[in-house]
Amino acid sequence: MSSIRKIVLIYILVLIPLFMVTSTVHAEKRKENRAVFQGQVIEISAKFITVERASIALPKKIKTLDSSGAIIPFGTIKKGDYVIVTVEKNEATIQMTGRSGTNEKLIPQ
Repeated sequence: MSSIRKIVLIYILVLIPLFMVTSTVHAEKRKENRAVFQGQVIEISAKFITVERASIALPKKIKTLDSSGAIIPFGTIKKGDYVIVTVEKNEATIQMTGRSGTNEKLIPQ
């Protein structure tokens, strides 16, 4: 009985770290085609957005969200707002984290 426990313990000690390593590698592969930018909007148009020092060419498909994750119109985002821009292969998501008139940044939930 004790030898079975030792074998089970060895399997657990070997399989859990192995599973953690493979799941981390798989998650990194999914993020290869993704870029994330965070900061204050310096300029914004239908084709480009400048966040802090990064100018980003926007794809045709753009999803804009408020700080709670609700969909809002693209025109709601103005110069000076704080945003997180996630650009993937064919889609960009712009999530507002704070307004231009306030000093506080909201944390998306």
